[in-house]
Amino acid sequence: MFKTDGSVDREGKLNEISLKTKLESEAKNLFKDLNPSTITVELRGGTKNKEDLIVTDGVEVKKISAKLKKKLSSGSFDYVNSSSAIAETKGLAEVKNLVKAVKSENSSVNVARQKLNSIFHSKMLSLTTQELSSLLIKHVVRPNEDKFIIITDGSSNKNYMYNFIDSPTYHHCLNSIPTIVFGKSSKTSAKLIFNTTDGEKIDIGLRIRLVLNNGVTALLGKSESNSNSTPVIKIQQDAPHKLIESIKNTTIF
Repeated sequence: MFKTDGSVDREGKLNEISLKTKLESEAKNLFKDLNPSTITVELRGGTKNKEDLIVTDGVEVKKISAKLKKKLSSGSFDYVNSSSAIAETKGLAEVKNLVKAVKSENSSVNVARQKLNSIFHSKMLSLTTQELSSLLIKHVVRPNEDKFIIITDGSSNKNYMYNFIDSPTYHHCLNSIPTIVFGKSSKTSAKLIFNTTDGEKIDIGLRIRLVLNNGVTALLGKSESNSNSTPVIKIQQDAPHKLIESIKNTTIF
């Protein structure tokens, strides 16, 4: 189950504030091409900014996307958590109306959940490789290709920084053909496996989900913490520690 109480957002903001302090002392060592005497670190974020922080010397700007993991070797982090990505994808265009239809039936939470899971599953299966590729390029590659990713491991208090264009995520989203592979149990979550031009099938730990952002209870108006719930596409990176191991130019600080 996904947390829908806002705690993830709060933890993320606290991590960005902590990371700002860390970067203020470490940026001159991390970014050798910046003028050390004029470096500043700024918190960004918000709806208008895709980056969480920037490091600048007044001339050059380094954009940072901050990810927090309580433990690097477990769980995942989001590249995408978007309702607009649904509207922009032809194969998912009906999803919002189908969700509204289920809501209007005033079914029990369990019945509504089963219906929605079936809808989400069938719509994910219907996505073409072209739609998947376009989704990944528009919502994963383009927003991150000018950024450094910093993953903070809360258990060790270490930060792992890499340039997104050095990652297998960047390479395979651009150069390989994605396919959806479901596990035995989940209907709304699937692996993205990449088929290379050499005929290899590559698993880089990327996952796609089609879910409600605040769950079925909120959709039906039965939640005390959320008054609405919207379908969203999530594209997530599983096993961050394996991702880090696969990138040669990772800096730890």
